[in-house]
Amino acid sequence: MSRPCAKRCATRSARAAIRRARASRAKRR
Repeated sequence: MSRPCAKRCATRSARAAIRRARASRAKRR
């Protein structure tokens, strides 16, 4: 299952998820 944008997409997704989670936590605090 190796796709051409597997690494790039995965990295972008992970970065976005982390950023959203961090923003949500900071907003709540």
